[in-house]
Amino acid sequence: IDINEIFESYDSKINFMKIDIEGGEIDVLNHIKDDYLSSLRCLSAEFHGGSDEFDHFQSFFVSKMTRLGFKSFTVYYGDGKLRTLSFWK
Repeated sequence: IDINEIFESYDSKINFMKIDIEGGEIDVLNHIKDDYLSSLRCLSAEFHGGSDEFDHFQSFFVSKMTRLGFKSFTVYYGDGKLRTLSFWK
């Protein structure tokens, strides 16, 4: 099932969405339409990153979510490769 189909099946806003899908987070988050991201109240996603490519995605996605009206913070674990990005309105 496509992630956007899940959003289409809801008539109201989603209060909280947590994503922890062991490496598929970037693909899913890049695929969600901006209108659906905007309909969220909170989003939290755990990542196994640590590469320049991931750092670029993190910067891009935080900027995108800020543009959509979200505030954010990032929690880094251990050596910084494991991190959780959290967003809220």
